[in-house]
Amino acid sequence: MNEWLRRAAAILLKCEENLRGLLADAARAGDYDSVTSISRLARENARLARTMTTEERLDVVQMEKGISSPPRSGPARSAKPQARTKKPRAKRVSGSSRSRDASAGYPKFFRRGNDLIKVGWSDRSDSEYYHHTSYQTISKVVDSLSSLGSDSRLFRIEDQLPGIQAEMEAQIPSYQLYVVMAWLRSEGLVRQHGRQGYSTVRNETLEEQVKERWQALPEAA
Repeated sequence: MNEWLRRAAAILLKCEENLRGLLADAARAGDYDSVTSISRLARENARLARTMTTEERLDVVQMEKGISSPPRSGPARSAKPQARTKKPRAKRVSGSSRSRDASAGYPKFFRRGNDLIKVGWSDRSDSEYYHHTSYQTISKVVDSLSSLGSDSRLFRIEDQLPGIQAEMEAQIPSYQLYVVMAWLRSEGLVRQHGRQGYSTVRNETLEEQVKERWQALPEAA
């Protein structure tokens, strides 16, 4: 790989790494509209990255580590490794550890009238944030999930969005669907399978269970 292509490939891989971190930050902050947009960018970047060959990826890794690429033909020359003395590092409490301690116990869910209130924790602002959605939205999401049938069937909430929006009198922000899914997951009514999506638990009684869990939610002050 020539030097220009090597640099382009390095930028591509670095972009993929940065997008993953940005996606995680947006999800922790509860900005689900941005999560959707960043996910789309990350998928496109990953698609471009997959066009690189294994040999090209190895060249980029070696370049970032300051290692010269081995010759394509002929015997490899061995180099005598030089011993390095490691300096002891002082232990310190990282910011991420403090954030994990502060965010323990979140998210929390309450109801206020016919609204579901989600209280989350933002590591970036080091404070609580609030999202809400209506019970009508919950009902439409449950209707959509009940129509899937089998509990073993995986689904992505983005794929259910058009049908749910069509049943609503007004368009709802996509983040409200994630609020509903977060509550259903906290109640053990759906399972998340990483990036593959979700599956329901005891789909045949989902509607009845949701009504029971809704009535059991504590009232917001």
